Amino acid sequence: MTQRKPLECDDDFPLTIAEASESLRGELDEIAELPPASGAANSSAAATRASVQPDAPPKFRGSSAAALDAPAAKSKPVPLRAEARTLGAAAAAAASETPPLRLVVRGFSAVERSLLDSTVKHSQRRTPRLKLLADSQLQDADVVMINSLDARAMDWARRQPVLASKAVIWVDGSNPAPGHIVSRRPVQWPILPVLLARALAQGPGTPAEQRGAPSAKPAGNDSPPCPNHSIQGA
Repeated sequence: MTQRKPLECDDDFPLTIAEASESLRGELDEIAELPPASGAANSSAAATRASVQPDAPPKFRGSSAAALDAPAAKSKPVPLRAEARTLGAAAAAAASETPPLRLVVRGFSAVERSLLDSTVKHSQRRTPRLKLLADSQLQDADVVMINSLDARAMDWARRQPVLASKAVIWVDGSNPAPGHIVSRRPVQWPILPVLLARALAQGPGTPAEQRGAPSAKPAGNDSPPCPNHSIQGA
């Protein structure tokens, strides 16, 4: 084997990267000329020589940069806001396919009606959806809410015999007729659907053993529900 001359470097004039690379390439060429018995060394030298690329940028050489950049180039995550809009649209589509829960209300103040309207509006993207009906559509209502402390609402209720077959919520009432329930103020408007579901579960169409109410009215009680015949909350 030829004696190689050691790499010399003057402290006052250090080698540049290109000069050092050229010197290293010369040494590797000498190693490559060794007899076949040193095949492993030749392979190692060839691999080292191939990795030395003076013209390549010092950051990443060869396929390393592409490999490191590959994960970022695959797929970008879906923004949370866009995902929320997608889920909201799906929920609204599902709610629109479900029949609304129809409601008639009587005797509430302007503030209470405003809170009720807001609850109905927000329910349109949920299940069950709520729908307010006019008094003239009482026959089509699923649930009726009446303010027992409003004289005009109570007078209207006495003239509506159909209430006996409806699920009715008497707000601040007492002594309810069978199949009706009572709710106390303040009304929890954000959870109104829960209250309506409870009224339906205990409505006149539900068997007495399931709603936990007497199967018939007390003797002599033939009048429509009124403040003295409202529903007792469970």
